[in-house]
Amino acid sequence: MALIRSFSKLTGGGVVHRTETDAGWALVQDGGHRLLYIATYGSDQRQSKPKSSQVIQLDRRGASELLKIIQDSFPGIDDDCVD
Repeated sequence: MALIRSFSKLTGGGVVHRTETDAGWALVQDGGHRLLYIATYGSDQRQSKPKSSQVIQLDRRGASELLKIIQDSFPGIDDDCVD
């Protein structure tokens, strides 16, 4: 589990993973600070029962930075938001 402190753009792209999984999220308090907690679960092919596989945490600054990255990567996404 890690609090993301910064994002940096990777050069050369990345590898596309064809395995899908689900994720859960929660708001957690750390002292007086709110953190967004995101956990992914093992794939459907996992031998054991579903459990948290990777966890990231974002504070307000990190969430703001990720939001900007998402908006730049997917222009017009604000129009697609669902409740």
